[in-house]
Amino acid sequence: MHSYFPPGTAVHTRGGGLSPWFAHLIHCVGPYSIQSVEAKLNTIALVYRSALMTVGTLKLRRIMIVPCLWEFALSKLEFSPGAPHLDDEPRFALDDVVFLCRDKEVFDAFQETKRALLGGAYEKASDDGDTMSIDEVADDL
Repeated sequence: MHSYFPPGTAVHTRGGGLSPWFAHLIHCVGPYSIQSVEAKLNTIALVYRSALMTVGTLKLRRIMIVPCLWEFALSKLEFSPGAPHLDDEPRFALDDVVFLCRDKEVFDAFQETKRALLGGAYEKASDDGDTMSIDEVADDL
């Protein structure tokens, strides 16, 4: 998946079952990640905490496990490129996160949260096209 979804992008999907953990939300980080899948899921749980709070109000299936991971995931994240290691553990830059979601409301919440976190830097990235449809890469998956 890493080669198909560039770091810092968001993907609005139309199908389910993209992850055995929960069908609605999965993520991957940049190609240099050595974290386990579980660790990556933990990371996304807090990176977009405001978006996930919105998700909670949408009453989606299998989403209630996310809040318990927020504090742990945030401790593993830096909001700048090239995040350094801390205590011999990798830390991921916000722009390394790829956020995939099936529901338009969740996608919109992600966009708003990323915009708030990155400010002007997000607006510049948006000009380069930071969103895509799952249909553009489905054949490669």
